[in-house]
Amino acid sequence: MRSLIGLSAGQRPERNLLRFACAASLTFGFAASADAASVRVIAEKGEGKLVGGSEVAAGQLKCWTVAEGNSLDIDVSFAATADARTPADFVLVFRERKIEEAAKAEVRVSASDAGKAIAARIVAALSAKPAEVPDPAVPKISDDAAATNAVLSAPPVTLVDLGEADRALAGSAGKVPVVIIECPAIDRMPVSQRARFFRIAAHEVVAGELKAFAGSVDRVLPDREAGALHIGIYDGLGSNRSPGPEAMYGIAGTIPNAKFTFVGPNELQTVESTKQFDVLMFPGGTGGGQARALGPNGREAVKSFVRDGGAYIGNCAGGYLASSGYKWSLGLLNVKTVDSKNWARGTGDVQVELTDDGRKLLGEHGTVTIRYANGPIYASAGVADLPEVSILAYYRTEFARNGATPGAMINTPAIVAAPYGKGRVVAFSCHPEYSKDYKDFIVRAIDWTTKPTSASQSSAPK
Repeated sequence: MRSLIGLSAGQRPERNLLRFACAASLTFGFAASADAASVRVIAEKGEGKLVGGSEVAAGQLKCWTVAEGNSLDIDVSFAATADARTPADFVLVFRERKIEEAAKAEVRVSASDAGKAIAARIVAALSAKPAEVPDPAVPKISDDAAATNAVLSAPPVTLVDLGEADRALAGSAGKVPVVIIECPAIDRMPVSQRARFFRIAAHEVVAGELKAFAGSVDRVLPDREAGALHIGIYDGLGSNRSPGPEAMYGIAGTIPNAKFTFVGPNELQTVESTKQFDVLMFPGGTGGGQARALGPNGREAVKSFVRDGGAYIGNCAGGYLASSGYKWSLGLLNVKTVDSKNWARGTGDVQVELTDDGRKLLGEHGTVTIRYANGPIYASAGVADLPEVSILAYYRTEFARNGATPGAMINTPAIVAAPYGKGRVVAFSCHPEYSKDYKDFIVRAIDWTTKPTSASQSSAPK
């Protein structure tokens, strides 16, 4: 076995090592056998992000798989279409499939005759469901939340025949194994799920077919470099697609030395998998939906992540999730929600006034106008072993639609912060990520939550 680690963009490995080639340059590092075949990985550009990763905003995608200190780091530039002219021993194509609104949101896997065996294994791997863990803490999904969650559930995976236009990829003799994976449009499948499908398929080819590499498909970020900040942005079941995770992704991109990517519940099921992050961000959507998707194991892994020193940023649904008011909530903050049955109280702009603590953490602002969308109405939960939260801002106006109690929202916390174990938590009931004037609230919250703390420290921002 020879080892090749961390080629820079445009560099090529020696021909006798496992080679990933595509229509543009790529970088990778891995351990591979000297007689491994060449493999082309092609990510065809669609209307949205095809696979995802920390470099998607720059028109590229990245995927990392790690095992025993060796990493497979694939940096694939988007190609306009699969190019049949470059010879290879195996071709793996990722493509966005445009579908009508009423069409079935399925993932289609097609293959040449020579690629059908590995395609069948890829389909089986993509279709595998984790063992269901009993979760009595989370009630049956409500009709109100069904629309949010329906498009984010895992789509079925179907094996179909290779299209006529793609047969040239199999070579003139038709003997090259070709596997094409077509994902639904971006509004039907979260980026984190696309990225996971990419990793699973690449892993099946590299480790299963070529016996050249074995690694974890839960690894989504590279080994930490000095000074780098690793951020995971939840976009799975229970999150809204717009702006939600996309807005947080854009904000993360303004932070120097940040490495960030979308993550789903599959990447947050163990304490070990959360260790690749410094910050976890949970956006708007439904708190119960996010809790349901994480399941008991994922919720405990996220709690352990923060307890051991990780940072948690929650917006709206992420604020519900961080609270202590529900059987399914994480219990990171000593707050509960009030007038909870009337959570659909309205959406629109509200007046929010920062406190002295809020100005220390979020900047010198007084009363600001910020978007609100059915966020939690907080009150102290009175949990004995949790510190009281620091209130960073209060609501000075309210929404009280759909039977909500008038006055219940006025003068309640809009933004709160507190330590949890060795970690720190900031929860926004409102949505500063919606406003260009207050997106820096998120950046400043990340800065505070990633400063060293201890279980004995006060909750007040410094």
